[in-house]
Amino acid sequence: SFTNGTYLFDGVIAIPSQKGLECRWGEKEALPMVCFNSQGKADDNILRVSSDNRQGVFLALNYFKKLGHRKIAYVTPDNRLPKDTTDISERQRYYLEWMERYNKGIEPVISTILVNDSPGHNGNRQLLDLIRRGITAFFVPGEGCSPYIYSRLHQLNLQVPRDISIIGMDHKLFSFSAM
Repeated sequence: SFTNGTYLFDGVIAIPSQKGLECRWGEKEALPMVCFNSQGKADDNILRVSSDNRQGVFLALNYFKKLGHRKIAYVTPDNRLPKDTTDISERQRYYLEWMERYNKGIEPVISTILVNDSPGHNGNRQLLDLIRRGITAFFVPGEGCSPYIYSRLHQLNLQVPRDISIIGMDHKLFSFSAM
């Protein structure tokens, strides 16, 4: 525990890969914590620093629109609930806000395609169904999810950007955009 005895630290910076530590921090520790891209509760002396999701979503969707895309699907293999991650609920909310404000008359499409390579998985069929519905661009806002979607499209012999365009909001290790 950081709080026993003499403090050697003035605070903690955490970059958790999944929700957990920051949820219990205020119960046992008195030191302030700053979490990057995770939930923080100021009441528990935990602050949150994260991406500007609204700006990121609007930049991506404006770029698609500039390229002529109007039927843009929000595609995520992320099946976590909004209560489990702030970014999911924010990014989806901003997608819907942008569609309402700047893409009037085009129905928003939100599709969850689970990351699963087990037999009988229908991710490929779901992607094909979106393309058959006239979707020309996928906005993939889940961390590390774009490569999965790109791989699925490749399995279907679909080429990016000839057949579909993709923009993902990923960690820089996974990041790419294919127009």
